[in-house]
Order: sequence, then structure tokens, then C-alpha cells
Amino acid sequence: MFKNSTFTKTLLIGAALCAPVFLSACDAGPSVSKAKTLTSLEMADSIMDMWTGNYNNDAQIAALREDGVPIWINGQKENETGTTFGGYLPVTSYYRAVDIPAFGDRVLYLEEFTFGENPYRQRIYTVIHDKEADTTRVKLWYFKDKTTYKDAWKDLSAVKKLKPEDLSPLPDNCDLYVSQADDGRLHMKMPKDQCKFGESIFDYQVSLGPDSFWFRDRIVDAETMLVKVTAGSFAYHKLDKVGP
Repeated sequence: MFKNSTFTKTLLIGAALCAPVFLSACDAGPSVSKAKTLTSLEMADSIMDMWTGNYNNDAQIAALREDGVPIWINGQKENETGTTFGGYLPVTSYYRAVDIPAFGDRVLYLEEFTFGENPYRQRIYTVIHDKEADTTRVKLWYFKDKTTYKDAWKDLSAVKKLKPEDLSPLPDNCDLYVSQADDGRLHMKMPKDQCKFGESIFDYQVSLGPDSFWFRDRIVDAETMLVKVTAGSFAYHKLDKVGP
């Protein structure tokens, strides 16, 4: 549990731009062909193999526009109640495997863009395989200054020099715990209502497959449990892999 701080405000502002959910009202949901059951170690390796690449949700946005579904407007601000509810976000993402032993054996660097030249989501992910617990989880690290490493996905040399003290890690109760769904995809979820910052609860979830990943997130008032920030009615944003 964390008190309000600059870090908390950064988290809230970032989530306001990236806040979508697990099954969309207008989507049947992600699916893949039947796959073998993976061990926790295989899940950790699969995350590194599958998530690396370039992604966007251009196809989803085009289809939604055709159907008249609201799309997030650049510059959209909080309404008079202090909440932010926007349409679907156009998102472009770059996920890169990077060798930074100080952060762990399996590390991903990511940048995601919506509007403008600066990333709205920029993180280090440490994929952790716990042999004793037979589990896999993903630890999230936030950048203190997104502009310094903007476009680092093109050249990872600067990222490789990072040290843990250069970033702000989310606490362990905000880790994404990984499980394999019946459809074969890897689902990642934070422990329910546990990623708490001051008066807000952060909820981020992912469904990862070989050719796409889906994400949703939201910020909830810890006292009332009402949603404070979300996008696309807390429905899935589906990003297709468009490059290695």
C-alpha cells in the first residue's frame, strides 16, 4: 500500500491513457488452437518468445470505427466528476528481449504509443520463474523519465546500461501472475484488488498468444470500488503482431 506521491500520480495519468478489460462486449474474446499444457518454466520461456515483436491495433480500431464505436480523442481530459472514461485507444507497441542481468534472467523492454511522439507506456518487465512455488510471474518496472529513453526499442544499447535503482518497481503485490487458459493463451493478472496506491487500486491484465496480445486495465476507488479511470468501457484492446 502506498501513499499519494509523484510516482502514484504518474501511474494514474499513464493508466488514464491505457485503461481498457478482459472480455469486450463486442468481441468473442481471444482464442488460439488447442495447445499442450505448459509447465511454469515453459510459460516463462513462451512469454519471452511470443511477446517480442511489433504490435498495433489498427485492424481493431478500423472495425470499431466502421461500427460507430467511440475511439479515444487526443487530448481527452477528466470530466467534472474527476473520472476519465474514453473510447478505444489506438496503440502501437514495441516489445524487445534485452540482456540486463541486474533485472533477471528473462527481461523485456517495451514502449507503447498512442498520441504524439513520447511513449505513454514504457516499462521493463522481469519474467520470474519460481521453481519452488512452480509459478511464473511478471514484475513491472516504471521509468522515472520517459523522454530520456524514447525510441530506445530501436537501439537497446542505452537500456542495457540501466540499473534497478534507475527505475521505480511496482511492489510484489502488483506482479502479473501467469496461467494458461483453456484456449492455450497465457493470461496474466494482478492479485485481485491488491495493487493499491493511496486511495486507488490499479488493475492490469493481459492475454498473450503467438500472434497477438490483448490488454485491459483500470483504476478503481479503493473505498467505493467504483471505476475512476478506464477506456473502451474496460474492454479488451487487441494488438496484432505486425513485425518481429
